[in-house]
Amino acid sequence: ADKFHFYVRFSKNKKGLIYNKFVRLDIGIAVCHFDLSANESGISGEWGFFRTKY
Repeated sequence: ADKFHFYVRFSKNKKGLIYNKFVRLDIGIAVCHFDLSANESGISGEWGFFRTKY
């Protein structure tokens, strides 16, 4: 089975903290574009959300 993985990593440094609020929006846009393109190409599947430790 083919799988595609999307990862989100929040910045812990002071300079990157201001951008953390946009991370969820950015991944949402990326997932939306991926899903629309996959559907248009006839690729079906399902979504799963998992927390990872790193």
